[in-house]
Amino acid sequence: MAPIFVGDVSNVSERPALGNELNSATDASGSFTRVEPLITPEQLRDRFLTGIPLYAALPDPVTGVRYHITDEKLKEEFIPGAIADLEMDMRIHITPMEITRRLPFDLNEYKSMGYFKLPDAPVTEVVELYVSDSTLNPIFFIPTTWIEAGGLQKGQLNIIPLQPAFVGGGIVGSADSAGGAAFIALMGARTWIARWWLIQYRAGFKEGRIPRVVNDVIGCRAAIDVLQRLQATNRVASYGLGIDGTSQNISTPGPQVYAVAVEGLEAKYKRLVGKMKALFGRRIFSDNV
Repeated sequence: MAPIFVGDVSNVSERPALGNELNSATDASGSFTRVEPLITPEQLRDRFLTGIPLYAALPDPVTGVRYHITDEKLKEEFIPGAIADLEMDMRIHITPMEITRRLPFDLNEYKSMGYFKLPDAPVTEVVELYVSDSTLNPIFFIPTTWIEAGGLQKGQLNIIPLQPAFVGGGIVGSADSAGGAAFIALMGARTWIARWWLIQYRAGFKEGRIPRVVNDVIGCRAAIDVLQRLQATNRVASYGLGIDGTSQNISTPGPQVYAVAVEGLEAKYKRLVGKMKALFGRRIFSDNV
């Protein structure tokens, strides 16, 4: 999977390869329980559209064929659209992707056991974390074995165990590496350095490991879109029949035929999104900057 680079990283392809000991990622995918594959069209119909015919109420005036929302349309249009809406509403990643970001050094956060708050969640793996120069060449590596993965689902990570102590004691691992002396001097003398860290990580959910609650939110959003598409075809609110002086008038809900169902799904969607924001730490928080 090709990485997604955020920021000025146009020459990232020139970054030297890392040693094998640095290629082991910190994996947090086991943080989620009750997981399943991405919701399928069959599950979408069974869980959220039971008993609702996925046909337009009226035929097309030109072709005479009633519009039909097939399983293929659910899979290729409605489910991906619901995922995009959810990612935008919650500011999380559902589709897995690899991201590389340049982040500043903040002394207050670093004293808190190397605290980082990444703008992406959930994070499943941290692949690399190091200090780089302006050309993205590594200066100092943080081994992934020092990264605490317990908060990655909220985009939080910490450097553990005691490397932040070097700020006061002047001790740092691998100080004999190229740039080690500059690393110590800068970290001890500055409270904030722009674009200091380079971190590569994987965000989103692994294939086949979507939490059930996430599938439920996707299903709610997709079902709302389906019902709104169908109710637009119910344009006739009433009609009458007359035969030999006998007439009968019939009233129908018209475009509001699925209004109650849509209202219930929208309420459930908002409730589940609120719970997911708490789960993935996407509520408003304060930072030192």
